[in-house]
Amino acid sequence: MVANLGWQWSLRITGLMTIGVSCPASLLLRKRIQVPKREKIVDVQAMRNPLFALLFSVSLFTAGGYFMPYNFMPSYTVVALGESQNWSTSISSILNAGSIAGRILVGVLADFIGPLNAMFLTLLISNLTILAVWLPFKNLGALVASALVFGFVSGSAVSLVPVVAASLFGVKRLASLLGLLFFSYTLGSLACSPVGGALLDKYGQGTNYTPLIIYGGAFFSAATLLLGILRMVVNSNLRVKI
Repeated sequence: MVANLGWQWSLRITGLMTIGVSCPASLLLRKRIQVPKREKIVDVQAMRNPLFALLFSVSLFTAGGYFMPYNFMPSYTVVALGESQNWSTSISSILNAGSIAGRILVGVLADFIGPLNAMFLTLLISNLTILAVWLPFKNLGALVASALVFGFVSGSAVSLVPVVAASLFGVKRLASLLGLLFFSYTLGSLACSPVGGALLDKYGQGTNYTPLIIYGGAFFSAATLLLGILRMVVNSNLRVKI
């Protein structure tokens, strides 16, 4: 669509497709649990709680690293590896296909080992995928593998944040806490692609993606470390389901 219609109409058509899919899907939604009416729209006082402050920071750094591969792996395929434009779109498809499967299967895993444990595992694997596969191995095979694995685990690292919040602070406070957590996503997203693109232009001369990859990996490293601290503060017994 971008090649034939331009990016403006591509965005419009994508938006209309989203409306066409989401509206019928919303009719199928059913309330599964009764949630008490929230006392506050946004629970700002929660930031005084060290556990929530840690979770807020984790979600911020996770969002900061999450969008980097989605935004730059496709162009990396063409610019850095010299592959065709077809491979660029294929990498986007691989990332999103992995995400579809991962959000479902990791959710099942969270039922067995606990959402906090599952989220730590997905963050750790996401981090290793960026810094131990994408960064050092500059070939198409490694990129395809990292795109598939990252797509599989990274989506759950974001979607599990509300579940972890509910398990730690209760369902009653969840609606108020989500406002702050989604705000952290916004901050992380703003620190993600714009800065990454600037690093690519200034230090990579538009072709060397190493500074950008390290920058994205640093976000996931920080998120993994902070979530590990949160996990140990909640319960230092690694065998406990949390």
